[in-house]
Amino acid sequence: MKQQWILLVILTAVFGAGLHAEEEGFNDGSFFEKEDQTVPASSPLEIGGRLELSTRYAVNDDGFGDGEELLSVPELRLDLDFRGKKTDIRVSGRVEQIPGEKQAQGRIDEAYLRYYARYFDLEIGYMKPIWGPGDKVHAVDILTPMDYSDFINPDYAERKEAEAMIKLNIPAKDGLLELVYLPVFTPDTIPWEGTWVPRDVAEVQEAMTFYGISTLSEEETADFSHSSFAFRYTESIGSFDLGGIYYLGYYRQPTVNIADESLSYDQVNMVGIHGTAVAGELTLRAEAGWYATGDYQGDDPEVRNSEFRWVGGFDCNLPVSRININIQETGTLLLNSDAIESPQDVQINSPTTENMLILCIRDSWNRNTVEPELKFILGLEDRDYLLKPSIKALFHDELEFSLAASIFGGDEGGNFGHFDERDFIELSFSCLF
Repeated sequence: MKQQWILLVILTAVFGAGLHAEEEGFNDGSFFEKEDQTVPASSPLEIGGRLELSTRYAVNDDGFGDGEELLSVPELRLDLDFRGKKTDIRVSGRVEQIPGEKQAQGRIDEAYLRYYARYFDLEIGYMKPIWGPGDKVHAVDILTPMDYSDFINPDYAERKEAEAMIKLNIPAKDGLLELVYLPVFTPDTIPWEGTWVPRDVAEVQEAMTFYGISTLSEEETADFSHSSFAFRYTESIGSFDLGGIYYLGYYRQPTVNIADESLSYDQVNMVGIHGTAVAGELTLRAEAGWYATGDYQGDDPEVRNSEFRWVGGFDCNLPVSRININIQETGTLLLNSDAIESPQDVQINSPTTENMLILCIRDSWNRNTVEPELKFILGLEDRDYLLKPSIKALFHDELEFSLAASIFGGDEGGNFGHFDERDFIELSFSCLF
């Protein structure tokens, strides 16, 4: 009943705003229209950012797992861009007040410089480039770690964490060669307590409790022996954009060995391809990657098996309003899973396949200042799901308002069904500068 109530509130806001937009037309004199302003002279230094306050209301009796029904998080983001004759500098950071913490927490999202030479560009610093054309879901984007502390809700780019790297970009006619060296390795940030503990971590915690294990020793990775290397070549051929990737490094998610009471990070060679094609209003996207570990036969109980990952889908614009429909399917195939026989194997409980179907419907009104969206993600094996209706409005290019909901359901053993009691509504206000 509560899930239906959430959906009714969001859809009423979405379609109510849509009807108002059509009736009023947002003609001249609308409060959405930005006033004329004098454009200042350009400067080599640009400063921008946003001040945001987000409040979540948990609709279930248990709140967010600790009885709390409301969570409010203020956040300040700051972006600095300097453009010189031969060098650009980019610095982006954020400060936020986490509920329950006495002090605000800050972090650097990106901080790097780009040097323009005659035949190449050189980038050095903390960066988080995205490799692959998938729409907020990827199979070959492996350069940087992910933050899973709140992985269900922020956009993909917001979940990425910057990694120290040296990146060389070499143009070649219609193509681009990217060479990347990562001197140290940083694992994914995975919560072991709190509201958004992933299903896999919860299963590990159950096993630790069963065997009476209190802690797991983690492999040290912040050294040069864990350096990584990658390259990508992309090229445009007519209406096709194609790319090939090679990565030699480590899995960013740990391999859990209960018998040894340890967390380790397996070395992996990844060979991937990706591409897009445009035909009229239709855009096709695809990514595929082969992740090869040292366990080629699949029978080494201490090393995870190789696997194959993919993303495929399309989006198209409909001749109604500005509606865009995006459909993607993403999955993982565990190779040589039939060779996993030892009860001590680190993947003894891992499924052979995991697939998700993602549907996203977007629209925009009043010169792209009002944007409703409905996203539905279905776990095919576990029949669990996430439903996310939302609407966002921009006033005078400076004030942004958004209303959204996250509704979980299905098998509690699935990635989304695991959060069946964590449904919430989120209201956000932002000031852009």
